Amino acid sequence: MAEEKLNPISLDDFHNYAYKHLPKMIYEYYAHGANNNETVEQNLKSYLKYRIRPRVMRDVSQIDTSVEVFGHVLPIPIGIAPVAMQKMAHISGEIGMAKGATEAGTLMIVSSFSTTNLEDIVRENPNAFLMFQLYVRELELTKSMIKHAEKNGFKGIVLTVDTPLVGKRVSDKKNNFQLPKSLKIETLEPEDSDSDSDSDSDDDSKTVISNVSMETVQSETIPPLKENTTDSLSHDMSKSLTWEVIKKLKKMTKLPILLKGILTEEDAEIALEFGADGIIVSNHGGRQLDTVCTTLEALPEIAKVVNKRIPVFLDGGIRRGSDVFKAIALGADAVFVGRPAIWALNAMGAEGVKKMMDILTEEFRLTMALAGCTSIDQITPKHIQHKKAYISSKL
Repeated sequence: MAEEKLNPISLDDFHNYAYKHLPKMIYEYYAHGANNNETVEQNLKSYLKYRIRPRVMRDVSQIDTSVEVFGHVLPIPIGIAPVAMQKMAHISGEIGMAKGATEAGTLMIVSSFSTTNLEDIVRENPNAFLMFQLYVRELELTKSMIKHAEKNGFKGIVLTVDTPLVGKRVSDKKNNFQLPKSLKIETLEPEDSDSDSDSDSDDDSKTVISNVSMETVQSETIPPLKENTTDSLSHDMSKSLTWEVIKKLKKMTKLPILLKGILTEEDAEIALEFGADGIIVSNHGGRQLDTVCTTLEALPEIAKVVNKRIPVFLDGGIRRGSDVFKAIALGADAVFVGRPAIWALNAMGAEGVKKMMDILTEEFRLTMALAGCTSIDQITPKHIQHKKAYISSKL
């Protein structure tokens, strides 16, 4: 059978390809969230609740979509969110994702659960703008991971703060999701480890557990082999994470510390008090607490309390350039995409990631022009309106 040729016009084309070609277990790992997937669905729908208020008769012959992020000028206000185990989607994995991001000139956040080690990602993409996503574990392991990222030239640490426990991923449980035996989590291996996890042994007892971390392997409470990979990876995450950890991390590194998973103005204020360098408004793609507020719903109150003191970013539900416009209008400095990036990687490797970014860029540029904006700073809350305002005005 001839290989399917993809000529993507919108991000939906990448998703449709992945739905057809990825194994069900892997597709559902990436696509689904917690419980009934309500938050996954609402993240998408929330953008449809806002209407754009375009301004006309403006000179839009020159559009500048660039934005500055921690001293780096990006041509677009769109980065790649951390997505775990990317080699399940494409053989190039995180290297291909970083290549696509670099060719687009943008930022990629590398997951703690990467199937490629940091050295290989950087060696193959020496000009990449990378940050490292972190789950706090035992203090020395956490420090080792941060220093590993620093040594490889990463430009920031993105601390995920919404995962003291893993949400109920129904699909992963039903599918008994397992990382394919040919892959392993590379980023959790201690640098000085003399583990034989790279051996050719067929011992199934090492298939899941030896790829988590030495701490888990040596633990007396090793999770049972029948446990799905999502749950087994969560065992050494800190369940006692408090705001004080920010101070500890700042003693470990001079890199900026961003908090990913803030959804309320109260927590945004505390993040500022403890010295966070940035906030990513995120509900973990709907994979943690189902029926939580969408990120677009949470964004305005967080942007208001932060008041430009530190950057505020957003992920969750971005599928169109107009979505990016709406997020910026409500206070985001830039946005991140996760699932669209993994679907693009699956379909076309690094080329697909670059193409996905190109599509979003052109849609965003077109939205800016048709709304009468020629630069990011011209996009304001006055450019959008909740649809309820139009409905109520007619009553």
